[in-house]
Amino acid sequence: MLNDSSAIIEQYMRNLDRYSIEQLRFKCKENVWSVGQMYIHVIEVAKEYIGHIETCTKATHEEPEGKTEDGTKALAEKEWPNIRVKLEEPPNATSNPESKDEIIAGLEQVLEKLAYWGGVRR
Repeated sequence: MLNDSSAIIEQYMRNLDRYSIEQLRFKCKENVWSVGQMYIHVIEVAKEYIGHIETCTKATHEEPEGKTEDGTKALAEKEWPNIRVKLEEPPNATSNPESKDEIIAGLEQVLEKLAYWGGVRR
């Protein structure tokens, strides 16, 4: 699953070439995210989830409840359910990127963390 995630992130980085910073920051409506905000969200959530990996590796006991049914299914199928998620936070809570370099740096940080944790697990 980590290799798949890395390949997807690398594709996201290649796709950045298709957009100017103005296009990345463009919002067709005030209450929706720009493409750039989507990138920032992916980076922030990936870092959050990778933080959970670190927490789990430091755990001294196993959680008795285990994974949820949806979690078990997602891992078995190696994909998230195809459902639209509506967040409680307002659309502007996720920042618009200042530059492509900001997005690239964030994606590279995620790749580095994935490589680290992928190496630990082998």
